[in-house]
Amino acid sequence: MTKVERVVEFLKRMTAALPVSSASSAFDLITKTFVAVGEEMAGEDDPMFPPSGDFYYDIEGRDDLLLFRQAGHETIIRMNGAILIRNRKTKAVSLDKPGHDGKKVDL
Repeated sequence: MTKVERVVEFLKRMTAALPVSSASSAFDLITKTFVAVGEEMAGEDDPMFPPSGDFYYDIEGRDDLLLFRQAGHETIIRMNGAILIRNRKTKAVSLDKPGHDGKKVDL
């Protein structure tokens, strides 16, 4: 499968997943979904990598948000479990998943 097909499947599964109630649960959901898609739909082109603590950045004035940067995207997780994945350059949103309380990442 191509990387684009794997990304589409990842986003489909993330959208279908039940909302979670904490930042750590959101991080685990993202990681487990990435790994599952990678194992089930292995591709020969560019590999996909889930967010990593090696690429964690603070957002000034926002103790309620965690920011992880990947090659072309950034993943922002709110303490309530909300997840926002967007393009780093264009800021186009790929996923805007609310947390367990229905609230999304607000920037």
